[in-house]
Formats: sequence, structure tokens, C-alpha cells
Amino acid sequence: MPTTELREHALKVPTGTTAQRPTGAAGMIRHNTTSGLLEFWDSENNSWVGVGEYQASGGTENTFSISSTNYKAHRFTSSSVFQVISGAKTVQLLLVAGGGGGGQDNAGGGGAGGLIYNNSVGTSTGNYTITIGGGGGAHNGASDGGGTQATNGSNSSAIGYTAIGGGKGGSAGGTSGQPGGSGGGGIGNTESTTGGQAGGTGTSGQGNPGGPGSNAGGGSSGGGAGASGQSATGTTGRTGAIGSQYNMNGTSTYYAGGGAGGNENGITTTVNGGQGGGGQTTSGIGRAGQANTGGGGGGGANPFGTGQNSGGSGVCIITYEIA
Repeated sequence: MPTTELREHALKVPTGTTAQRPTGAAGMIRHNTTSGLLEFWDSENNSWVGVGEYQASGGTENTFSISSTNYKAHRFTSSSVFQVISGAKTVQLLLVAGGGGGGQDNAGGGGAGGLIYNNSVGTSTGNYTITIGGGGGAHNGASDGGGTQATNGSNSSAIGYTAIGGGKGGSAGGTSGQPGGSGGGGIGNTESTTGGQAGGTGTSGQGNPGGPGSNAGGGSSGGGAGASGQSATGTTGRTGAIGSQYNMNGTSTYYAGGGAGGNENGITTTVNGGQGGGGQTTSGIGRAGQANTGGGGGGGANPFGTGQNSGGSGVCIITYEIA
């Protein structure tokens, strides 16, 4: 490593790029020509730290590169705190609420949790509370839509933004698809006099409506971040609406898919949930939305099992460039 030089009115320290960093040791200091910052070796955390550099902690942290640009991500799957230790920086924020639970008996799929993406969120030194919404409850109990009805997903919030929980899917003998981040799907025609057929509305900028009730027997799908739910065209439910895809921590991933619609009574055909975590309908049983994607739960068919089609929990990912 070059020797430190003392010149008139200045002390010249060693310089080099990020790639040329030496093995760190206590007391080391250098000028990083990549970041333009004076940096020192932090023995406690075993890393080079730039003077005035943005430092943050919280969630599951990882670094990755896209087209020679380096990034750091903080992924939150449960409520916690994002702590900015020093500096200020504009970050990317992906925030997804919990998905709605799926209905039962010719039922609608649960709507996906609301999804917010903003690539220009200002942060500075301080603590930011991160709240991760849980998935809506599953339908539990008797056939013909009786028992305990499914519920909407819960909201997620971070850095001044709130994503709205997904609407529950409609159930025969209960309620129609409910509004939410994305709306829950409506009910098949054979139950129109008891449960109604409507799909729930979505929240502008966060999701899409659930499919309106069908005239064919199958339940409609829940809305997703990338598309509206659709009505069934036969006795099987409709495939859940697609979510939206982002690369926030090194892997392109879909989030906030709608739940599949439930089948007509006695039909055991598998219906896929929406890409992005929406729950399936398998052998007539609605399945849960995928955890930490905000996927809606799959709708069920009478008289098959209940209590398994809750919505998927939400997630928050904060990403920013690093040297």
C-alpha cells in the first residue's frame, strides 16, 4: 500500500477504487476514487465505511449487481424497524399488503394485497417503522358458505406509505367479493340469490378489481397487481389474476397475484392461482396464498374442506445503490 505523504497544508492518503481495497485492519484510512469518499476500516463490522456514507440496517440484508451497478436490499417479512444510521439517500420501495382469504362454495378467489412501488423515496438518519400485514383468514365451517367467513388481508406500511389489504373472495350464503388493495372474486350463478355475484373493487394505483360473478357455476378469480380478476366460463373456477414483477434483491419475482376461483359443487379440477402468490383450487379445496407475496387465497367448492385458503402475508423491500 502506498506510503502516506505529508505535504504543505495537506495530508495525502492512499487512493484507489473499490475493487482495489486492501485487506482491512484497524487504523486504515484511504480515499475511494469510485465513491469519491474518504473511507476507513470499521473493525467492529469488518467493512470499509465512507465518511458521510449512507448506512442503514434492518430486515434480511443482501447485496447484488445489475449491469455493473451494485445494490443493497433490506427485506422485511415481519414488522420491524428500518434504521438509517448515517447519511441520506433516495431508495426504491416495494410494499405489499396481506392478500384476502378465499371464499367457499362456488366461491370467489381472494384479492391480492395492495402493491406500492416507488423508486424515488427520500430517507435520512432516523428510524422508520415497518408494518407487514397478515393474510386474510380462511373460510371455516359448514358447506353452503356457512360457518366463519373469510376475511380481508391486513394493511402494510413503511416510510409514509400504506398498502391496503386484499379483499376476501365471495362465499355462498355469505357476502360477495369485497373491496381491497385488489378486490375479491364474485360467486358462481347457482348461489346468486343467497350470496350475490359481485366482485370487489381494487384500490387505484395498488391493484385491480375481482372478477364479477359468473353465469356458469364456477367462482370468479381475485384481482392481482397486474390484472383484473375474471369470471368463470364453466363449472371450474377462473385462474387468479397475475401479479407484478420486480427485481428488488437480485431475483426478478412476481408479487400480489389473485386467488383462483372455486369450482362448482362436486368438481375437483385444479385451478391455478395468479402468478405472484395467488392460492390454487386443488381437488375442490381452496389453498392459501403464498406467504410474503400478498397473494389471495384460492376459492373452494362445496362440500370440500375449508379452513385452508387464507391469504398470503405481505412484504416490504427497500433497495438502494452502493459503491
